[in-house]
Amino acid sequence: MLATLLATVLTVGGCGADAPAPSAEQDTRPRAEKSEPRPSAPRSATPTPLPPAATASPTGKIAPKLPLLARTDAARSHLLPASSMPVLGADLSWRHRVTGDETLRPVGACQKTPLVDIGAVHAVRRVLRGPDDTGVRARQVVARFVDNTSAWRAREVLTAWRSDCEQRLDYPTKDVGPLRDVSVEAGSGVNYRARYGPKSQPAVAGFGIVRKGRWLSIVELTGPDGTYPDSAKPLRRAVRRIAATFG
Repeated sequence: MLATLLATVLTVGGCGADAPAPSAEQDTRPRAEKSEPRPSAPRSATPTPLPPAATASPTGKIAPKLPLLARTDAARSHLLPASSMPVLGADLSWRHRVTGDETLRPVGACQKTPLVDIGAVHAVRRVLRGPDDTGVRARQVVARFVDNTSAWRAREVLTAWRSDCEQRLDYPTKDVGPLRDVSVEAGSGVNYRARYGPKSQPAVAGFGIVRKGRWLSIVELTGPDGTYPDSAKPLRRAVRRIAATFG
């Protein structure tokens, strides 16, 4: 029996010693330690702004490149000062009255609406006065359009207004002369003469149009009948001087 008991003990001990050891390639770490996620790159809290040139207004239109002040100064550079506006007589002179943005009041009896109503992007206006009690006046408007074609169309509108001006004028005296070309240094120039008002003292006006590229300027010299010269030279000279500012 002693021999049999000793053999049993040895057999049990051998079975415990034969249990296979873990392989050298087997990972015995806990599951939480097997892989750790890599932290992602932090995102910027502030979005990258668009370049100024690509920034659009709430209406979807790209803002103009030039500030309003620069556009206004460019238009005013084509307004004739009092010293450059041709006079209507040897004993007459001009004095500055006002310069500013174009108003609702048209220039000339034949003009129906301001230039901004027929496509101008921006327009400025200057009014000059003659000596007191003479009734002599000069008015000029300079307008910038979006492109050459728009300015050309506006010029055609102005000439069309002249064509039916006599039918629209509600005066006892109304006489609108033909449109005549003016030779200019830059662009194109035209002018016409109108006489309208009461029979006792009608007004005489010379109206000129200058176009150069996307720019358009109109000028009118006005005076009572008898004060305004018979010659068209003052107005034609005004058209040429305005055109020269675009040279």
